[in-house]
Order: sequence, then structure tokens, then C-alpha cells
Amino acid sequence: ILDASVGNDDYTLEETFFNEKIQPSGLVRVGMNIKDILSEVVNYDVIGISAIFTAQTRMVEEVVTEIKKEYPDKIIILGGISAKSQMSLFFNAGADLICLSEAEETIVEIGELLRKGERDFSKIDGVAGKEGFVNPRLKVIQNLDELPIPAWDMLPLKKYWEIARPHGGGLKEGNVAYASAMFSRGCPFKCHFCHISKELEGSITGNTRKYRMKSIDRVNEEIRILKSLGVKYVFVEDDSMLAKKTRAKTIFLKIAEMGMELAGANGINLAHLCTGTGGKLGVDESLLESMAAAGFKRLQYPVESGS
Repeated sequence: ILDASVGNDDYTLEETFFNEKIQPSGLVRVGMNIKDILSEVVNYDVIGISAIFTAQTRMVEEVVTEIKKEYPDKIIILGGISAKSQMSLFFNAGADLICLSEAEETIVEIGELLRKGERDFSKIDGVAGKEGFVNPRLKVIQNLDELPIPAWDMLPLKKYWEIARPHGGGLKEGNVAYASAMFSRGCPFKCHFCHISKELEGSITGNTRKYRMKSIDRVNEEIRILKSLGVKYVFVEDDSMLAKKTRAKTIFLKIAEMGMELAGANGINLAHLCTGTGGKLGVDESLLESMAAAGFKRLQYPVESGS
């Protein structure tokens, strides 16, 4: 795994994340320069690149273009909502495949074909190819416990800790030992601004909107592993962590019980923090207390839609 925003052990943060370059568009580019990225991928046959946010588009396009120009025989696979939404752009840049949905099984199928010496990916569900095929994802993983444990140990955690900006938001203390985790997938809400609300049965992604949860035993195991790696703060990246409040409280209390703290939680909807009292909405104090017990200190509301 190479996080090009911070580099591996051969690069300092001053050379990567803190090396800001103003682009003609006014955007700021950080991370490894393209020459170093090319040197890091030289020994690999397949290069996977995430393209999640619109702001990453130009940099991902640049990296894809340069890798394909330098190594035309390497297979470049993209994933993420930005890649899926701008397929023509990235195929024209040099991408070979774009994963259209959750891809833990898809990448295995791609690997199995490559081991056979084949390069015809047109029969694999959940991918689009530069040749023009777009294959919807027909089966979405329902039992999240079947997924492998995330390989946090392969990430440059100490560099992340020095930056201390989980999910882009800064923690007051410097050098904070944190890690991101996901304990569920999907979201029951139908927010117009969010791509997940459109990812239903019959779409090219399959029904990734459906709310699916890891078991509490699995969550406890992941928290234990994070603690063993020296993690003290957990940022929950779920799209709707609070959709099942009783379960969420159990997880928050487990984090506290393990001597860790909740750095923050993604995907909090105002409705999550309310409860019905006498026919009126009121503040769900029990939920907030369980979050506070786990170390949660601040709520941030990004106003994304006027609806």
C-alpha cells in the first residue's frame, strides 16, 4: 500500500504532505511528486488508485496519465465514486478498469484472471473497461463479517498521527495516535446530495445503500486490534453509524472500556440526535452521554442540502 499523500518510510512529511504546491487552478497539491510515484510502482504489474472526491480529480488524472505513459503494459484500476462518475475522463487518461461498487470480491476475480495469463475482464460483475463494457454489480456483500480484517498494520500510521487530522479535521493535540474504522455500510437516509441514496437494486453499483452491520463480536475484535497497534483514538467512518442507536451505544462504551476514545464519527444526521418525547422531538441525551463517555467532544454539521 502506498499512500502518495504521505509516502512510505523513504519520504519525510516535509517532502510529501507538508510540501504544498499551488496549481494554476488555485488548488493546492500535496504529497509525493510524480517522479517518485513512478519509481515506487515500477515493480508492480497492477496499480490500483482510489478516486473518491472531486477535488482529487486532476491529481488522479495526472498520476494515471504518467503511469500509463511510462509503463504502458501495467494495468491501472480505479475505484471510488469520482472514478465511477467520470469514467470517460479516466479511461482517456489511461485507466484500464474502473470498479463500480464495493470491490473486495471484484479485485479477487481480476487477480484470478491475471494468474491465468488472461486480460479479458468483460465478464466480471461490477467493473467497466476501457473497451466500453459496463457491467453492473449483481451481488453486494451482505454479511460484513465475511470481509477480511482491515490491514491497518500496512498503513503509515505514525505519519497520520503526526499530522493528527482524522477525516480532514484537526485534533488539538499534535501527534495523536488515531485510526479510522468502518463498522457498517450503507445508509437508510435519502439525501439528494449523496450518491449512496441512488445506489439501489438495479443500479450499476447494486444495492450498496442497504444498511449492513458487522457483528458486535467482530467490532470488538477490530477495536482490540487497533489498541494492539497503539491506537488511542478511533474515528468511525460509517455513512450512518447512528442508524441503530442501541448498537452504536454498545460500540461507544466498548471503545471507552478498552481505554480508547472516540475521535469523531462520520455521517451524523440531525435526526440521529433526536428522540420522540410526548409527540415532540427532543434531544437524545442518552446517546450523547454514551458518546461523551467514549471521549466524543465536538459535533460538526456540514450543511450539504437545503431540503
